Amino acid sequence: EYNHRLTEFLTVKPGVTGYWQICGRSDIGYPERADLEFYYIDHQGFKLDIKIVVNTISLVVTRKGAY
Repeated sequence: EYNHRLTEFLTVKPGVTGYWQICGRSDIGYPERADLEFYYIDHQGFKLDIKIVVNTISLVVTRKGAY
């Protein structure tokens, strides 16, 4: 799924949560997850990181998308 952007993808360190997790968790397929990961790579910054953390807490509490 990463094709020519594999090296770019590997520059981002894994974490506890991520952009695709707040966009759908278990409700989205792998190709869409890859697209969301690249969205994060292209738009990463403090504001997006805060959005991810806040939304992760909300999704964990409501259990939305968890299977």
